[in-house]
Amino acid sequence: MPRPVQAPDPDDIPEGERDAYERVIGRQLVHQNIAAGAVLKLMPYHAALAAAPAPGVLISELGRVFRGRGELDGSYSHADREWVDQVLSIDHGFNGFLRSHTLDGVSAGIRIEAIEALRAGRLEDLTDDERLLTTFIRGVHLGTLTDETWNLMEARLGQRGAIEYAMFVMFLQLVMRQLGLAQETV
Repeated sequence: MPRPVQAPDPDDIPEGERDAYERVIGRQLVHQNIAAGAVLKLMPYHAALAAAPAPGVLISELGRVFRGRGELDGSYSHADREWVDQVLSIDHGFNGFLRSHTLDGVSAGIRIEAIEALRAGRLEDLTDDERLLTTFIRGVHLGTLTDETWNLMEARLGQRGAIEYAMFVMFLQLVMRQLGLAQETV
């Protein structure tokens, strides 16, 4: 597979997967504000989703669902979601999200000082809540989540919110790994 991944020619998509392919491509047409029929240059991540349209469209839709949780009561906030981007980017040595998600995170309410402390490994400079989020995120992605941390997060977000937050941590790991496959460097 050439890297970065290139989107397949629409004529090469099997008939049974064309709807999924069109949904992946269509989302990018809207996102990039391009008229239908125009030449679309997909970023490597979206090109990979288009190259495997049946699972690709599900991954794309799941991302939309997770980004919308911050609009609901009983789940995590947009700032909480953006904090996952910060923690996993640091822990995975992945800089692909930091430019846009640092701005998004600050806009959502993350303290610049918290981002700086996280990047410098100064967890003692985080608030208690920021440390809880960091410990939870790391516990989920490393498979070391303790009952104590789970219970604190469940008290903070409720059962559904804690489960959705854990699911988002795992989903973002999938996205980061997909980006690693789709690009020459991560």
